[in-house]
Amino acid sequence: DCIQNFLDSIQGPHASVDNDILDQLRKCRESYGSLEDMVSREKIAAEMGEREAIAITRKSVAGARLLLIDDDTVIRNSLERHLRGLQMDIAQAKNGALGLEHLLQDPKPYDIVIVDLHMPIMDGFEFVSEVRGRPKYAGLPIIMFTASLHMADVRKAIQLGINGYVIKREWKNCLLPELERSLGVENSTGGPTKTLEEALNDF
Repeated sequence: DCIQNFLDSIQGPHASVDNDILDQLRKCRESYGSLEDMVSREKIAAEMGEREAIAITRKSVAGARLLLIDDDTVIRNSLERHLRGLQMDIAQAKNGALGLEHLLQDPKPYDIVIVDLHMPIMDGFEFVSEVRGRPKYAGLPIIMFTASLHMADVRKAIQLGINGYVIKREWKNCLLPELERSLGVENSTGGPTKTLEEALNDF
């Protein structure tokens, strides 16, 4: 909207730019970043770099225990229905603090975690930092699941130790391949599952 207001303000032979509109544009850039800082599959793959191949340990994701952490109830429930359809065992938490409580107190271990980035009380960054600070969970696969399109968020998540990064609007194409890769699932052709780069090409 702020960009459209700017374009409207500079129409005509005596065009001038309203300072309020310029302020809106500056705030938009601060909030969303420049086009150069927007996420793309090539940029994420480049930031993730080459990762060690995960040993093939499963025929499918069926039976895997997954902890799903997101503050949006609709998203949690939609994802849970989808993942239960894949015969995964799902537990939910609405923020990182509750997710960490699940992880630490549940007597049955989780195989993988999907965590949202922006949440109240404890966000995804804080959750990953807390988990990776415990040697017991050093090898636990964690997938960041977010609407954020900022490359700065991708870089920070990678530095904290995530195993995958999935954009919410693309989850139907990208989440399952990333789950399979992170869990060491053998794909339908009998070989290793998709690499991150191949999964991101489904965007």
